[in-house]
Amino acid sequence: MVKKAIIVGAGGHCRVLLSILKSYNDFEIVAIADRSNQFFGEVINDLSIKYTWDDFVSIKENGIEYAFIAVGSNGERTSLYKKLKALKFKIPSLIHPTALLEADIKMGDGNLICMGAKISTLVSIGSN
Repeated sequence: MVKKAIIVGAGGHCRVLLSILKSYNDFEIVAIADRSNQFFGEVINDLSIKYTWDDFVSIKENGIEYAFIAVGSNGERTSLYKKLKALKFKIPSLIHPTALLEADIKMGDGNLICMGAKISTLVSIGSN
């Protein structure tokens, strides 16, 4: 079953996430949510910016259970992560298919492991 998801953030990180998501077949990205409605209607890789960060409750009520955070600022990303988790969104980690991860690493949710990353043995990565 395909899982409906949104991307939160419409900048450069959004494009990186969309690139990685091409290798995942189990998510349907339905839209992008950005800071404000200033860029509503803009299209990024065939996806429209049609929500703001104030719309998370209605997005959840529309049956969208998953979110991917595409925001560069650590503080802002942490705030969004907490807000989305409080609303019971699922925030999976995304791992680029060329990344190399040892089998014994421990990792929380909401992480982004980019192209060519190498994570060695006994590493522990928290959430977000």
